[in-house]
Amino acid sequence: MNLKKTKLDNFDDTKKSLCFVISSGISLRNLLLEISFKRIIKLKKKFNIILITEKEYLDTYNKNLNFVQIKYIDNKFVLFLSKILNIFARLIFDKLNYTNSKKLKYKYKFSTNKIYSNIFYNFRFFIPESNLLLFLIRKINNKLIKIFSPEIKNLIKSLNPEHVFSLDPINKKESPYIIHSHDICNTSAIVKSFDNITTKGFIPFVPKNIFVWNEIMVRDAMQAYGYYKPNIYAIGATQYDHAKRSNHLVKTKSNQILYCTNSSDLYNNDEKIIEYITSLIEQYDFKLLIRVKQTDDFQKWEKYRNIKNVEIYPNVNFKNDANKYCSTKNHQLSLMEQINDSFVVISSYSSIILDSLSLKTPCINLGYSHNIEYNGWSPEKFEGFEHIIPLIKPICVDNVRSNEELKTKIVKRNKNGFGIKEEKSRQKFINEFLGANSKNSAMDNLVKILNLD
Repeated sequence: MNLKKTKLDNFDDTKKSLCFVISSGISLRNLLLEISFKRIIKLKKKFNIILITEKEYLDTYNKNLNFVQIKYIDNKFVLFLSKILNIFARLIFDKLNYTNSKKLKYKYKFSTNKIYSNIFYNFRFFIPESNLLLFLIRKINNKLIKIFSPEIKNLIKSLNPEHVFSLDPINKKESPYIIHSHDICNTSAIVKSFDNITTKGFIPFVPKNIFVWNEIMVRDAMQAYGYYKPNIYAIGATQYDHAKRSNHLVKTKSNQILYCTNSSDLYNNDEKIIEYITSLIEQYDFKLLIRVKQTDDFQKWEKYRNIKNVEIYPNVNFKNDANKYCSTKNHQLSLMEQINDSFVVISSYSSIILDSLSLKTPCINLGYSHNIEYNGWSPEKFEGFEHIIPLIKPICVDNVRSNEELKTKIVKRNKNGFGIKEEKSRQKFINEFLGANSKNSAMDNLVKILNLD
């Protein structure tokens, strides 16, 4: 491959490379947040740092970064055959790792492929529970990918890699890079989300190392992937590298409520809740900032723009390009600023709870909805999901069940913030979830474990 045709202006032939395969915008953003990015710059003294990603994701970042356009397999027959093999592999994997989250997800056909849900849930008793069979199907699929994606293999070889990292190992677009790299160099996966293992979990190819947020996820990953004997480490998450500094954060007085909407297929009650909160603004002298989820339809929130003391963020519709929107560093930085500037954060069964508590800001989880979906799904069923249970269990999280209870908690948090017992609960929660981040940055932990210095 001719490296001059790629954005490798600073490629040094005398160095080995660290290659990061990044198919999603949010993964790129998390990797290049300030503290993580500084660590990467230090690594450039010893390695070429290569980002294998989409060009459009890099718009808000340093143009001197070594970039290679990510390539995908385009042979339709191979893609079809690989998809069939992955479906069989995933059916067996889900049978072997039938978590409570999956029980709920497949029973109610929630936020997943309806055909797959029906097949798995109705025929799950007939699916073989065999790690050996799963291993063989994966082996066949890996061989197929190796044969029909030589351009990916050639690309990896040309980069002279010491290590290749997949930043979203559940995404099948990244697996060919790890499959080929496994024969060439060291390979690792960085699990990007706190729900990926118990709710989804299927990784097409398990690399040598798996990096997760905390010891809870280490346990989950060991149960899901232990058969393949990977090394599994808790390093924290780059988007929570501020946890160490926030130990000394002093909250300023504020009258702002931050409301973070959810996708309508996850929580269908945001509009009614917001209408209720706006009725309280004048009486209690509140301000309301509505942060619209990047995948939502922005048009339905326009009606709130002209209400006094109500703001909408952002003011541009990114619905058709959410990945690009999430890739910008401003997406995470703005969230931290907005949480800091608010006396309470309101969301529905979201990792926003973790963001809020990490910045010493009280949070309210909306544990109720006025609507039930046609298939019997209601948002309250989220409370059976493994990754949600520890988020809403602590006494520092207000899990409210009605509009009146929501009002009571908002007023209470505006007057008092966290009580002594609640602050201790918050600290315990952060130590459990973000203990690795509280000591070192996630990238520092990764570098130390892999001895990359």
